[in-house]
Amino acid sequence: MPSFYGKNYAKTLTVPPTMIDNGDYSGPHRFDSIDTTIAMTTADKIYLGKLLPGERLLGGQLRNAAHGSGRTIKVGTEQAGTAVDDDALCAATSITAAGVTQLNTNNAGFCYLNETAQPMDIVGILAGGTLAAATDGFKLALFIGGIARS
Repeated sequence: MPSFYGKNYAKTLTVPPTMIDNGDYSGPHRFDSIDTTIAMTTADKIYLGKLLPGERLLGGQLRNAAHGSGRTIKVGTEQAGTAVDDDALCAATSITAAGVTQLNTNNAGFCYLNETAQPMDIVGILAGGTLAAATDGFKLALFIGGIARS
């Protein structure tokens, strides 16, 4: 099960990290996108963002191209050394036709808070076969609440 990385997310993995436009990846708004390919298939992960310690995900949208009959995606969180909570932010939703999915639609994901001391990855997990090849096949916009203070 290969992993794929959004355009901005991939910049955080370079050594040294590549600068990302502040309008895309800092402060209360985050944006990422990925060009989808037919190499992306069932159980693959697509990393599209991070939720830093103490941040609360107030909302978000996942926009998708039309990927064909029976295709779905779940959006969850993953942290190094822990299991994936594959539907923490959005239960499996159809990506058959082009559309927009609101995050935080399930009770557990509503206003999700990273209560840990480590960043959490926001990851989409695919189901239902291969995706369609599309420029910006997925676009993710996140709306983040401030760092929690104790």
